[in-house]
Amino acid sequence: MIDPLENRRRRQLARLIAYARQHSPYFSRLYQGLPSEVTDPTLLPVTSKKLLAPHFDDWVTDRSITLAEVRKFIGDPSLIGTPFRGEYTAATTSGSTGNPGIFLLDKHNRKAIERWGSRALFHWIGARGVLRFVLRGRRMATVSAVGAHFVVATSTTAIMRTRMGKGVRLFDAAMPMPQLVEQLNAFQPTILAGYAGLCSLLANEQEEGRLRLNPLLVMPGSEGMAIGEAERIATAFGAKLGTTYVATECLGIARSCKFGRLHYNSPFVILEPVDAQYQPVPPGVQSNTVLVTNLVNAIQPILRYDLGDSILVLPDRCPCGDRTPTIRVQGRTAELLRLGERAIAPLVLQTAVDRLPGIERFQIVQTAPTTLRLRLRVRAGHDPGSVRKQAEDGIRKVLAANTVSGVSIERSDEPPETIPGRKYRTVIPLS
Repeated sequence: MIDPLENRRRRQLARLIAYARQHSPYFSRLYQGLPSEVTDPTLLPVTSKKLLAPHFDDWVTDRSITLAEVRKFIGDPSLIGTPFRGEYTAATTSGSTGNPGIFLLDKHNRKAIERWGSRALFHWIGARGVLRFVLRGRRMATVSAVGAHFVVATSTTAIMRTRMGKGVRLFDAAMPMPQLVEQLNAFQPTILAGYAGLCSLLANEQEEGRLRLNPLLVMPGSEGMAIGEAERIATAFGAKLGTTYVATECLGIARSCKFGRLHYNSPFVILEPVDAQYQPVPPGVQSNTVLVTNLVNAIQPILRYDLGDSILVLPDRCPCGDRTPTIRVQGRTAELLRLGERAIAPLVLQTAVDRLPGIERFQIVQTAPTTLRLRLRVRAGHDPGSVRKQAEDGIRKVLAANTVSGVSIERSDEPPETIPGRKYRTVIPLS
């Protein structure tokens, strides 16, 4: 017998597939040979960013939207936080999966994620914590990549422009650590959110007394953490910890409970852990990748989409009492680069390069404790020597700003490489 939640998901899936078939020429062609109604996701062919991106104009279900129009919009940093056409969130990925992607999120998706986020906040800090957060002026600091239409930056900026967002601040993840510490000390957030690697670095600053915050909640996101690191961060700040598993293509995939397990958002998301041949793997077995279906975004359907992350569905029921499945994410491990006596988050180096013109793909590989190797694929029509110099200068500038010295940058003729069974990584720490 199918339980009510599973029955609801199947109905949602059937509606989304029918809508995609009717309004997206791409999916109309792709699903041509399928039954008139599909409630089983395993009947669908696998999709991916690589397969879908070249067909953007046929992928989106609003037939008047073009890739050229969206590219023009996201090419204007002054429009960060402004809805595209007044109703859609337009977001680009940073390129950490190899090639930047462009995605649209509709109002229904946004409202569903807002409800999910509100429930997660209540779960993490309880009714009293939420009240204290409100009484403190809803002071929330988000440390993220800025300067482009990254989903965290554009969503946070949009919130900041509302009456409810007066206490919200966005801090640049690429800011030199001393400056970031100074600004956070001045702001004194009640909730601190950021990339897991940066939260680890900020915990170091808190432990050493340079950062002096008293938050109720710390929210490391977008990356996994080493065993024990979540507890260390929570202890350093004397705060509750709430972690999430998100992607631009599907924002609300999972959130943590008090036992540190990630409960996946089964009402809105379908996750399929699979092997290299896209065959399902059972609970307790690490997947090669995961196929995700976003049930609440119709403008740009994400259906059996290869996200590239390796996950493990835990076979036992979580002791917290929540009956939804729990997962462990392997593919997004936050690994700090330790360069001599200093540590730096991979994102900081990544943002020094991925905004430069003329770069199609890049990879920064740590080959020794104080040596980085830069691999580049330069776009046609750009001078390779000039592009490489700009990239090297950007890396040196970021290292200097973060008081990292004595690091050499090797030139390499090798192209950027992928790691079997893993997502493409732009920054690879020394193993």
